[in-house]
Order: sequence, then structure tokens, then C-alpha cells
Amino acid sequence: MRGAGMPVNETIQKLYKQWNDDIAFQFEETQLDKKYPEFKSLMREYEEGILLFEALKINVWDRANTDSVGLEQYFGQSLSSKYKWDERARVTTFTLKNTDPKLLADVREMAKKKSTADVLKKINKKEEVLTVSEKLVEKGKNKDLNDIWSAGSLTAAKTDDASKTTSFSKIEEIVAPTAKTLPEARGYAVADYQDYLEKQWIEDLRKAFPVSIDEKVLKGLVKK
Repeated sequence: MRGAGMPVNETIQKLYKQWNDDIAFQFEETQLDKKYPEFKSLMREYEEGILLFEALKINVWDRANTDSVGLEQYFGQSLSSKYKWDERARVTTFTLKNTDPKLLADVREMAKKKSTADVLKKINKKEEVLTVSEKLVEKGKNKDLNDIWSAGSLTAAKTDDASKTTSFSKIEEIVAPTAKTLPEARGYAVADYQDYLEKQWIEDLRKAFPVSIDEKVLKGLVKK
């Protein structure tokens, strides 16, 4: 619909000019790679980069994260002894639900000589006032254990005023360095598996598409 009061010829001229400009811009876009070699190279690099990214995603990154069977086989064949735990300690933490110094002294004394089960049975005879938890701690990863790194040693007691509890830890035993399992080293193992898959993929591409170098052309690219 033409504007109110606008002559028909003027309206036609405006529409034609707009159409002509659109066509000109569209044609110019198709000529950019011909008129500007740098732009052509940039666009090709961009397109090839996207293709390479997608190819790597499909053949390497996604596969390394989803191919659990392949990862397990690769770990068993190539990584089973690569990642190791340092020396570790099996540590029991005793937590009293009060701050009674005499009870604390009794628990510490029993913890030195008796098993955890015996200590719990004795202290919790009437009510549960003592809880325990156990974990493995790698050497150097807990400052409270660094200076007492030997089986049977106890850390100093700590009181938590907010919860009104007192706790201390006992080193039950020192565990010699051992190899990490796949679940324990999964992050590192996946990264190694990705590297392996990428190298394998590149090798397969080289076999399928042999590369030959034209020495004359190569030397011609070198500026003297």
C-alpha cells in the first residue's frame, strides 16, 4: 500500500531502489571471496576449524567419555601402574557429644589400647555420647597428622563451641603406596584416553589419505 498522497511513480521508484540495493548487497556478498583473498582464507580457516572441532568431538572427546569398555581396557593395558597413591593412613575420628574433660581423657586412654568397637561399646553403654568415622588420608594432606605419622598416634583434641562437641583422631595403620583404580584416577585416565584416541585417529587418517609434499612449491613459499 502506497503512502497517502504519495504519487504512484514515486512509490514505484522507492520500491525499485530498495529491491535494487538488496540485490546488489546479495551479489556483493557472493563476490567477497573473489575480491578479498584474505577474507577467503579466513572463511576457509573458520569452516575447517568447525569441521575439525566436530570431528574431534565425535571421534575423540565424546568417545572417551562414553566408551566405558574401551576406557577400562586402555586403563588395564597402559595406565594400571601410572597413577599411584602416596603412603596413606587409615584414620578413625572420635567425636564426643559433650565437652566433659574427664570423659574425653577416658576415651583417649581407651582409644590407645582398645579397638574402636570396644571403645564404643564401653562409652555408649547407657546412651550414645560417642560417634566415630573412618577414612584414608594421604601423607601430607592433613596438617594435624603430619607430626604424628605413625600407627597408634592420637591428634590433639579439638572442641567445637557451636555444636558443643569434642573430637580427636587416631592413626590406625599406615598403608603402603598402591596403584589407583580406574574410579580413583578417572579424570586423568579419560584425558590420557583422549590423547590415545586422537593419535590413533590421526594415524588412521594418514593411512587412508596419504600426504605428499611438493618440495618445489614448499621451497617457493620460503622467502629468501
